[in-house]
Amino acid sequence: MYFRYLGRELRRRARSATVVAVGLALAIGLVITVTAAAAGVTKAQGQVLRSLYGVGTAITVTETPTAGGGGGFRFGGAPPTRAQQGKAFSRDRLSSSGGLSPLKASAVSDIAHLRDVEGATGSLSLTSIHVTGTFSGGPGGGSGSGAASSTPFSITTFTVAGVNADDPGLGPLSAGN
Repeated sequence: MYFRYLGRELRRRARSATVVAVGLALAIGLVITVTAAAAGVTKAQGQVLRSLYGVGTAITVTETPTAGGGGGFRFGGAPPTRAQQGKAFSRDRLSSSGGLSPLKASAVSDIAHLRDVEGATGSLSLTSIHVTGTFSGGPGGGSGSGAASSTPFSITTFTVAGVNADDPGLGPLSAGN
């Protein structure tokens, strides 16, 4: 009896029944589309950001260098002297990056034992400066040609970063595994 009544009403009001049915179908389709798009974006975002998980939890601890503390390593001997005028030279300097000084191993150990610290390891960030050229004399001590060199030397720099290989899960490159 109920279905007979429902059938008569739908035939009598066919136009409004069709509009309601189409509206419900569109609404259901829109909900399914938005849900699928949101799931796809979440999955794609997870794949892209996977390498960044845990990156914001790392802290770098550094120490300000003391005045006159040097902080560099020199290779290739002393600077050229007046007796070496006209001779080619090549010098390298390896120093702490950004004006920072190295921490002692005991400081890294102390940091590792702090509350809420899961792990600590040493890493290294150095700047290499390579200078090459020909040593020329100052005023009155020229090479005899009378012509000044336009580029007496060449400077090349690059940064070297290193991590403790004993702790591959720690350090600035640990997310790259």
